Amino acid sequence: MTTHTIKRRKLSLDSTRNLHSSLSSLESVESAENGTVGNGDDNEASEDLPSNTDVHDFQTSLQDGESGVPMSSSKSLKKSDHSGNKAGPPSSEIVVDGLRLQVRELLKSVKPHHGARNLVGERLVDLVKRAINDAPDLGPLSSTQAAAAFSAAKIAVPFPDPQPSPDSNHQYSYAKPEGFYVDHAGMFKGGVEVGTLVTTLAVQMPAAMFTAKDHLDHRYFHKRAFYLARIAAAISETLEADQRLSYELHDENPLLPVLRIDSRMNVLELTADEQYKSLRVMPYAPTSAPYPIDRIEPDTNCLRSLRPSSTPFYNTSMLHDVAQGRLHNLLERAKETCSGFEDACRLGAIWLRQRGYSSLFSSGGFGDKEWSTLIALRLMRGSDAGLPMLLPSLDGLQLFRATLQFLAMQDLVRKSPESLTAVPEGERKNLTPVLFVPDLKYNLFYRMSRWSYDRLRFDSQTTLRALNRDAAGAFEGCFIYRVDESLTRYDFLLELPRKALEASPRNASDEPDILSVSKLLYSTLTSGLTDRVSSLYLRLPKICSWRCEKSKASTAASETLTICVCVNPLTIVRKVDRGPETDEREKLARFRKLWGGKTELRRFKDGSIREAVAWSQSEPRELLLEIISHLLGLHFSAASARGLRIIGNAFGQVKKGRELTMACFEPTLSAYQALEEELRHLEDMPLAIRQIRPASSALCYTSETVPTSDHKNLSNPIDVTVQFEGSGRWPDDLAAIQMTKVAFLLRTAELLQKSSSYSTRIGLENDNSETLNRSFLEVIDSNNFIFHVRIHHDREQSLIERKLKDRSTGPAERETNAAALTAYKKSFERRPALVGAMQILVRRHAALCSTARLLKRWFASHLLHSHISEELLDIVSAHVFLNPFPWSPPTSAMTGFLRTLLFLSKWDWQHEPLIVDFNSEMGKETVQSIRTRFEAWRKLDPEMNRVVVFAATNFDADGTTWTEFTPGKVIATRMTALAKAATNVVLKEGKDLDIEKLFKPSMKDYDFVLHLRPVEKSKATAKSKQRHTSIDSRKLFFEELQRTYFEAALFFTDLTENNVIAGIWQPGTADRSWKASLPFSTRVEGGGADRAISNKHAMLDEMVRTGGDLVRSVTQFPNGSWIENLAVRQDGTVLLSLLSSPDLLLLDPDTTTNGNSPQVLATFQTPVTGVLGIAEAESDVYYVATNAFDLAAWYPPDNGTGQVWRIDLTGFFIGHNPVTPELVASLPDSGLLNGVAMDTRNNILFTADSAMGLVWSLNVADGEVDVALNNSFTAANKSNALRVNGVLVHDDYLCITNTATGIYSRYPITKNGAVIDTGEILFNGTNFSVLPDDIVNVPNGPDAYIASGVGNLVAYTNGSGEGAGAEILAHVDGATSLAWKRMVGDREVLYVVSTGGDESYLQGPVEVGGAVYRVDVWL
Repeated sequence: MTTHTIKRRKLSLDSTRNLHSSLSSLESVESAENGTVGNGDDNEASEDLPSNTDVHDFQTSLQDGESGVPMSSSKSLKKSDHSGNKAGPPSSEIVVDGLRLQVRELLKSVKPHHGARNLVGERLVDLVKRAINDAPDLGPLSSTQAAAAFSAAKIAVPFPDPQPSPDSNHQYSYAKPEGFYVDHAGMFKGGVEVGTLVTTLAVQMPAAMFTAKDHLDHRYFHKRAFYLARIAAAISETLEADQRLSYELHDENPLLPVLRIDSRMNVLELTADEQYKSLRVMPYAPTSAPYPIDRIEPDTNCLRSLRPSSTPFYNTSMLHDVAQGRLHNLLERAKETCSGFEDACRLGAIWLRQRGYSSLFSSGGFGDKEWSTLIALRLMRGSDAGLPMLLPSLDGLQLFRATLQFLAMQDLVRKSPESLTAVPEGERKNLTPVLFVPDLKYNLFYRMSRWSYDRLRFDSQTTLRALNRDAAGAFEGCFIYRVDESLTRYDFLLELPRKALEASPRNASDEPDILSVSKLLYSTLTSGLTDRVSSLYLRLPKICSWRCEKSKASTAASETLTICVCVNPLTIVRKVDRGPETDEREKLARFRKLWGGKTELRRFKDGSIREAVAWSQSEPRELLLEIISHLLGLHFSAASARGLRIIGNAFGQVKKGRELTMACFEPTLSAYQALEEELRHLEDMPLAIRQIRPASSALCYTSETVPTSDHKNLSNPIDVTVQFEGSGRWPDDLAAIQMTKVAFLLRTAELLQKSSSYSTRIGLENDNSETLNRSFLEVIDSNNFIFHVRIHHDREQSLIERKLKDRSTGPAERETNAAALTAYKKSFERRPALVGAMQILVRRHAALCSTARLLKRWFASHLLHSHISEELLDIVSAHVFLNPFPWSPPTSAMTGFLRTLLFLSKWDWQHEPLIVDFNSEMGKETVQSIRTRFEAWRKLDPEMNRVVVFAATNFDADGTTWTEFTPGKVIATRMTALAKAATNVVLKEGKDLDIEKLFKPSMKDYDFVLHLRPVEKSKATAKSKQRHTSIDSRKLFFEELQRTYFEAALFFTDLTENNVIAGIWQPGTADRSWKASLPFSTRVEGGGADRAISNKHAMLDEMVRTGGDLVRSVTQFPNGSWIENLAVRQDGTVLLSLLSSPDLLLLDPDTTTNGNSPQVLATFQTPVTGVLGIAEAESDVYYVATNAFDLAAWYPPDNGTGQVWRIDLTGFFIGHNPVTPELVASLPDSGLLNGVAMDTRNNILFTADSAMGLVWSLNVADGEVDVALNNSFTAANKSNALRVNGVLVHDDYLCITNTATGIYSRYPITKNGAVIDTGEILFNGTNFSVLPDDIVNVPNGPDAYIASGVGNLVAYTNGSGEGAGAEILAHVDGATSLAWKRMVGDREVLYVVSTGGDESYLQGPVEVGGAVYRVDVWL
């Protein structure tokens, strides 16, 4: 509800500052670490802490069963701290043992179970093997016969392209296989336990099927496909109802199709999701093939169409089948020889999967199988393969690290193992990593591309560095975090349509089209982007399985290839690319070929003349898009350039278009530097200035809003501290020091005004304290930048500490002194130190600026900014950049912000301190000291009433400077829950993420919400040299609520974007035994009962009265709730009709604001989809109109669905069961029934038909329906328009509104209920942009209040005629109807209902909700 008056009521707010009292000094915490608190005569530790009762948890925090203590996914394992300690691990084996313990627990949780799950796989394997062995031999068949051999069974032969020629003389046959072997994923060679079980049944084809030349021109692969189809046909004959057959490509190799069998088999020991079993049937080559192995080595040619070039991909695909049996035996021997082999394979599988690697081409081409084979080769045949040997005595963790080291240190593209003296030309040309299996020239890495291999090496190097630096602390980054989410790993994602790319011209190749064109694309992009990018990765589209009725998978038109880019922030913005010198002809030719006509000859400042390419864009996103689009259009096709789409650009701005770049702060920094220069050159000062330090986030590029000269940030001045040189003339009394500061500031102000264009004045603060800083100098420059200059005098700290050590002072005075010491350190030491550190870090990592600002906007959007200090958010943002593992430091707003949310979602703040080392000098002793301090706080304050979040830095070892008392447990839990929800949205939507969703708050978790009206801030004028102080009355209102109701409610706000103040009631407001001096309003239940019930309604009314014109609404409905009409009962409750659902609600405005939800009074059955007009016929008897109406389609409605119902609420009150509506009449000729009005004299109900443009009359006694009014004032000449809308019977007149024409008119009603079609216009809203929806009259006259949903307002008119004026009463988004409050003495109160904004329903998606407003008027 909203309180609003036509006559302004003066807002009275107490603007006195509320001093926040700190509770302890540094000494008290140090004593706590030693097990004591204060002096021996002090109270116990628990008594020193405040008796602050926690507020109940938010509903969202409990949705997933959270207890308010966020844990990461490795909750059962030892947690690592977020120290960021780069000094190295302790020399002892404690850290190593910690990692080993963590790994041991991890392996226990992922080792497969050998029981019922084995039974599932074995049973299915037995069924398939039996079907294969029972299949009769077939053939020989010709190509034509083979292609149609299994058509009767609806099985197609998955011949790879090119298809076999019909006139070829090749023969196809089937015979029983030579053997089988089973590869149980999850049961063998280190598979990881997963819900879906996958087993591979390898079937060895008989040698008799093949001839000596079958290695040529796809003959082997065609015969292999026929053999697979015969197996599919045999299995299909025994297929059970719960089994499905499909083809898929083995590791996405188009030459190697396999058969997939999906089966659900009932085993009692398994849960439903574990019973799903997949079996892959993979044919492989016979042991003794008729063709020599040397003919299919990678450097030979097996495709006549590509001669004389070698065909390494084709040959290696054939070698893959040849090598399967040998590799299987190799793995079995490694398993028997080395006890740590399986654990190493499991660790590798986890590490790879968390980074998105698998054997699929689209996932890098390096998966579990390659990892296991690499370890087995080094264990069993390292010397034969030219690889460093591994000892069988190594355990799993040692083998894992050794394998990472091999991948990190060896460059298998440029330098292969020693035994590889001759590397095939084709492999080198394609920049494919090479590692041959001994005795075969089978390249284990043949599925890998250069981009995937580079990323694998980078991940290996990053993991090794983390393990070497802090083994136990790196555990989560190694095995727990999901690293492969594109939005958190890369700065920009660019999508290309696959078909447009594959259609581009390119050289012939034996590789699949998508792979060969991708390699060409990678080569082109790396040549063009050069050092602009630090990482370039191509994510290929995945190839799905397909039904066996088809011979190959179809390519969807929507399939895309994704270019993933990490940019170099120093070079990405370069606008000119220099070419080679003019005398370097070969390089110059390549440069011109790369850029085409874009090149031009230029002279540079160094005097050189070079070919160069100039770009028009300057922003990284636009520049990257311009370069890549040019390269695509030149080297591929115009279609591929047109289809390019960039993802992640929305992160470059805060909401409403505010830029995030560091350049936004340059005017602020320039203004600060000018002031600093002016201060340093002031003459005639009593003491010289020793140091000037910035103390505002605006001076380190991280403030959410940027100070500007256009008067928008006058309420956020820029803080600066000044320290003068030492002098013995400074007093030794704290109060005298404060007065001395005032004298220095007055002198500074006088000199500044004399020597420059600055305007100054003295400001006072903390005027009730003698120890806290009490003054500052406000300085306004000619551009209206506002600075607050405070004086730092180091003598203050020693005086305060002396007072703290004085044992003669009482507890209250010591508390005050401790608070003063904390405030001193915060203002004059730690805030300037943090600002200075952030300045340096932002200049090193430019993306930190946008990350910190996005994070602050996110917290503000979710109403948490008032509970979490800005400095804490800066520290959290810095942590992501200083401790980026398992990634590299972010280089864009997108990666920085999303990684920060990910960190917040996983941070277990109850058990883990946040320790950030800004200068990389924090040693292990310092880190351990901070951790000891954190543990002491948890012992001292186990309920976390005082310190919930602990955040320490190298210049703030206390860890509580920015977190003491705030955030509380509720806020921290809310923070974690929101971060988890945001992270889940990112993971779910991926590349289709709409960033706006992350910044949209949910109001459903609050007990009440006050919607505020935006406030215009006053402006300052430079000419007057006086500051017209910008006072945001909304902020003062929020502070007043916090001071007044802090024991009753916890308040939240966002005054930048959402203009709301939300609240939840404290647990202490629950019903309790009555006693005197309760800290909030209460009422006694029943006749003299001793139970006190908090009077939440009275408190909310008091809040609304305090806010005055500021408060716009109290009751808000969920998004998509369109409230169409209302009627007020005599007891003050309100009936609400919903057009968005077939529901009629009952609302008590006096209790809904304190958290009670509206009650569903009645639900109408199909075909009703929405409820519209409501009219009262007699006391508690109402008639309502309903329709079948699609809000998304809007027009036309479903004609003939209009109905009128009777609702009898006699004796009904909130809490009763819903009532059953009584159908009065159906109107088959109606269009859209809308407003209704009752003529009680004649029992006639008038109903507006907004689609037909007329008014119906319904005799509720006999159900007779007729047309009451149909003229130009009820109709309109516009299509799809709302015509006659609202109707009202008033003073024997039928009053109507027409939304399309804007006319409000009335017509006489005769004594027998007939309407005379001679009306008069009372008001024309088109003159005032007031298009009326519903109306309500004042007594004895045509005056009316009008709800205008199109104009989003409530207006008043005296109804004097077509030229009548209008007065805007209130702005209400989507106002639909209004009614008078009926309680005695409340005639001056209107209730207004709304849609929340009609345009959202028309444009979609609906992201608003209707609301009930209260509007106060003067009659």
